[in-house]
Amino acid sequence: MEQIPKKKILLLVLMACIVFSIALAEVLIAAEIEHNCIGPGCQICLKIEVARNLLRNLKLASIGLCLIVPLFHIIRDIPKYSETHSYHHSLVVLKIRFNS
Repeated sequence: MEQIPKKKILLLVLMACIVFSIALAEVLIAAEIEHNCIGPGCQICLKIEVARNLLRNLKLASIGLCLIVPLFHIIRDIPKYSETHSYHHSLVVLKIRFNS
């Protein structure tokens, strides 16, 4: 049986925590949306606002990751491209080649 690397386990746990928090935030908002509000400082309204902020921040983080991950792939490939398209000669070697 093949062992799962530690990084993969940590990512799976992180993903499960994010999914669990999204599910609980949605349930909280759906369950408490029709409550009897007592005005400013209502504890239930504050909990709903925190849940909405959590969902908004997760949405922005996922959009940011969708934009940043392709840039990391491009940056990772730059050294590979530059090795195949650059010349590693000293000025003396180039001068000898030019004079020949």
